[in-house]
Amino acid sequence: MEDLSKYNMEGSPLRQGQLRMLEIVKEIDKVCRRHNITYWLDFGTLLGAVRHKGFIPWDDDLDISVFKEDYHRLLSLLEKELPPQYSVMWPGNNKNFPFNFAKVVDSKSYVQPVDEWPSRAGLTGLWVDIFPMVHGNRTIRKMVEPLYGRCYRRIHNYEVNIKNKVLAYLLYPMALCLLGFGKLCGLFISRDKYVNTYGTVGDPTQFITRHRSWVKPTVDMEFEGALLPLPKNYDAMLKAMYGDYMKIPPAEKRKCHIGKIEVYNS
Repeated sequence: MEDLSKYNMEGSPLRQGQLRMLEIVKEIDKVCRRHNITYWLDFGTLLGAVRHKGFIPWDDDLDISVFKEDYHRLLSLLEKELPPQYSVMWPGNNKNFPFNFAKVVDSKSYVQPVDEWPSRAGLTGLWVDIFPMVHGNRTIRKMVEPLYGRCYRRIHNYEVNIKNKVLAYLLYPMALCLLGFGKLCGLFISRDKYVNTYGTVGDPTQFITRHRSWVKPTVDMEFEGALLPLPKNYDAMLKAMYGDYMKIPPAEKRKCHIGKIEVYNS
């Protein structure tokens, strides 16, 4: 069996970064439990929890999700109750943040992402992503996201290509109409069905129809030695996102988002 520890050996920059992100999510966990807010590990972080009992060895981000009805309350509480070294970054307090979700950012670290947009948004430290889930299904999201998501991200400085930004501004009224239509359709969808909110990212795992009954009540499972919440039916969610999720991908598909990581202790 392949030794995957070569990716995040103890003391390596990636491993230090993973442990710092673990510290961030443990602080978020305290706030959520204190105020009875349901959240859960999601996407690659959920996959890592089930397959590796922690981070996927080459993974350099940490994702959690929350139902939209709790999302803004959670952000408000985090801004008030997190330790001073952490800050909440989202479109409501950063006009250059190109995605419609939030990040909790650590000020005692430095990252140099592969992409250029983080520097335009002022994002310099390690982070944990917080994704809001809204009523809808895969069909609605596939209808709305390609136009609305692209326009939203380009208007909010995801890229600096002037031609693309001008086109985004011209198409944005149409995109907003499409968004409104999608939200209206969502009112008639089963209240058990959720999708990742519009304007996040276009990754295929973002488009699956999730079921509230898959999530609640969450179950605590080991993640890097800590007990953190997973969806009740994590098997169904992971199969929807990844298919045979216990299969280790080939080396060429083991990708990182960050080029350089530095972690500071003071």
